Amino acid sequence: MPRASCFRACESFPVRLDLTIAAEREAAPRAVLAAFGHVDVLVNNAGYGLLGAVEEVEEDEIRRQLETNFLWTAGPGLIRTLLPHFRARGAGHILNISSEPGFVGRPGLGIDAASKFGLEGLSESLAQELDPLGVRVTIVESRVRSAPTGSERRSRAASG
Repeated sequence: MPRASCFRACESFPVRLDLTIAAEREAAPRAVLAAFGHVDVLVNNAGYGLLGAVEEVEEDEIRRQLETNFLWTAGPGLIRTLLPHFRARGAGHILNISSEPGFVGRPGLGIDAASKFGLEGLSESLAQELDPLGVRVTIVESRVRSAPTGSERRSRAASG
């Protein structure tokens, strides 16, 4: 498609919302649908890490972590709000942003891992459920890795 005619098709409509406020979770998708008539891509980027031993993390911190990283995204959040729209169109793409604790647990990240594992499990199930309908689901997993030292590089090369 020529660049000049791509403007409307490539236009975006970013919406800032506070996922802790139910009215905003409901209003944001409606605003996008009113502006464009459809949604092509939902990017779920809400989340944060929580560091602490499971027994030391306060209950309200655990609740906030699970709500932010999973429930408000997937439960009564944006995915469930837009699924009927994607199903009816037979098209759409859900892009869920996760991180390393979503596929491997680490000491001090038990609660964070629980929230991310939930999002990853949901994403994998939805991908299979929605694929026949033309709706894609992608998990983007960021991973923190330090550069290997010289001896680590040699070790990997020797064993690989």
